[in-house]
Amino acid sequence: GGYMTTSEDEGGRKTIYEIIPEELDNLKPVGRLDKDSTGLLIMTNDGELINQLAHPSVKVTKVYVVTINGKLLPEHGEKMYNGFEIETDTGDKKMAYAQVLPIEIASKQSTLQVVLQQGLNRQIRKMFAALGFEVKSLKRIQHGTITLEGLKRGQIKPMKPKQIKDLKNYLNKKRTYDKNRFSRKHCFW
Repeated sequence: GGYMTTSEDEGGRKTIYEIIPEELDNLKPVGRLDKDSTGLLIMTNDGELINQLAHPSVKVTKVYVVTINGKLLPEHGEKMYNGFEIETDTGDKKMAYAQVLPIEIASKQSTLQVVLQQGLNRQIRKMFAALGFEVKSLKRIQHGTITLEGLKRGQIKPMKPKQIKDLKNYLNKKRTYDKNRFSRKHCFW
């Protein structure tokens, strides 16, 4: 958290290139984590892989653990699943969808698993804000087939050949066969 995923930040904020070893400077992040978010960030010099992972038409699953202030109700989950318009940074309106699974729901705060197959900028924060909630913490735990398993905070690990192969297989399947946005099962509580 607190680091920007750009290579140069116009606001003079700290970038991830200050914390990764110099020999990895040629790697580019896939998508981004904003400075208030933590979690998994895939970096690669494989331009084709970046295009496939980031392309809106491919619908790559990204999973987050999100804590919000207040109690999320099933109807909020239903609304996010069915989708509603949020404003993009350019001022356009876009339909945003998310699947929400409860981890812990209480009156003062709720911790949820949020699954996206879109990558609108600050999408999760904007969707919760539209429902009257503030995101307290947001951590990406999965991107496609890659998870945080075995990674400590701030740790950098090369992807194993099998992980790369699995990810590429997943992307190829995604392109040819995209059933429903999400599995309807386990959608709400």
